[in-house]
Amino acid sequence: MKSRGTVLAILVLLQVALLLTGAIPEWLSSFQKYVPNWAMVIVYSQVMLLGLYVAFSDSWSKLELSDCVADWTRTLAGVNRVDVLHEDEFYADFENKIASAQHNVDICHFGKLPPTKRPSSPEEDYYDRFHKAVKNSPAAFRRLERITPEKIEWIERLIKGFKGVKNFSLACLHDEDTESDQILPVSVQRIDQTKVYLVALGEHYSTTGHRDIFINSKEVADLIGRYFEGRLWRRSIRIIDRGAFDEQAWSDLRGRVLQSRSKVS
Repeated sequence: MKSRGTVLAILVLLQVALLLTGAIPEWLSSFQKYVPNWAMVIVYSQVMLLGLYVAFSDSWSKLELSDCVADWTRTLAGVNRVDVLHEDEFYADFENKIASAQHNVDICHFGKLPPTKRPSSPEEDYYDRFHKAVKNSPAAFRRLERITPEKIEWIERLIKGFKGVKNFSLACLHDEDTESDQILPVSVQRIDQTKVYLVALGEHYSTTGHRDIFINSKEVADLIGRYFEGRLWRRSIRIIDRGAFDEQAWSDLRGRVLQSRSKVS
């Protein structure tokens, strides 16, 4: 307690001197050629305020400098950051992030139509480069497609492009309602251990309003990882498993989808 009181007294005197004179310690003055004096005053003032907080803290004996540095680093790194995105912003941002992925990339595409049916869209432009991005990445990619009659040709294009690519897996969800743009599962994308996108929350195709949410959080990424694994991936039909193509599984699924279309018509 005595040492805490001494530190408190010194900090109070320094803070008062700063407020009265606007002066900063001599050892800090060498930095003035890099930053304005007013900025140095603010920085020095905040250091003093941090010291006052520590002096008053009941956890004085438990305070670790490494904890403070870790907290500041996490804040500066944008942990627990949330952004709302337009469709074109999503594809640009997502493409940049998968380019730096090191461990895993989980992708959902639950639209009724394939990207090829939307010429000159951000979606089509992104998929033109997707194949190269996967092949050049050290991360393991898992792609989950909602299969509809309109997407059969698109999925066969994916099979042709990624068959034999050992860091790529493809699975399909067969939704009985093939006419709606929306299905019950939430379309999620997860990159490594911190980055998550919730996609097409309001509508799948949007050119004006916000459509997607980006979240940078380890806790949320862990939760979304369990959601993707348990509620989506395990219930899907595996077509490519780490490059190995299951021709029989695709043939059976393709036949069921085309048969369901003939029943509707």
